[in-house]
Amino acid sequence: MREAVARVLAGDTEAFREIVRECGPMVRVYLAAHVRDHQQVEDLSQEVFVAAY
Repeated sequence: MREAVARVLAGDTEAFREIVRECGPMVRVYLAAHVRDHQQVEDLSQEVFVAAY
């Protein structure tokens, strides 16, 4: 993961996709435990990754 983050910081957008693929399911599970609406979970998970980027 650290390597992927370093690559993102160097401008590698594909590395960010890797991070989203790896962490996305965990983020969605966490959000789904707190938010019942599936669409809100998807919207919030996108916002999480936009903020992280």
